Amino acid sequence: MRHSVFALVSLVALSFAGGPVAAQDIASSKVIFERGQWSVSKLTTVEGDSYCIAQVLGEGSWVNLWIEADGATGIEFDADDWGYDITTETFLVTIDNGKSLNLSKPEFTDNRVYFALAYNKTNVNFFTNLRKGRDLYLNNKQGELIGKYPLDGSSASIDAMVACADKL
Repeated sequence: MRHSVFALVSLVALSFAGGPVAAQDIASSKVIFERGQWSVSKLTTVEGDSYCIAQVLGEGSWVNLWIEADGATGIEFDADDWGYDITTETFLVTIDNGKSLNLSKPEFTDNRVYFALAYNKTNVNFFTNLRKGRDLYLNNKQGELIGKYPLDGSSASIDAMVACADKL
């Protein structure tokens, strides 16, 4: 299946069979690109499913974007210690000082939260801005900061992830 940046933008749910891939389920993983604090990897599970994942490290936390071989895409936020109850139903994601994107109906696993987003103009604009931005902020619904992620290298990393997915 041919992917494009617009396939990436048709986001977002970490739907590795309904949740994140556990370490014991990974057959192989290879870093194929690095830029700034971003890295892009190709991952294959023991079941033979393949993914391309772009990851950026924050302060004690990270965010993953991915594309599965079938074209499904997603976003996941992880943290070593969220420091608050992550069972909140709504999160706000902001790039630089722009308009916040409300993310609701999250899935939770350990210290991870991930979301399903429909393909629509709002999400297309979000990923366009992600490619151009300096920082990504994850806040709870009260606007309190949960995580800050640098976007230096995000455009090239997203391009590398899409190119990886073109070969799945």
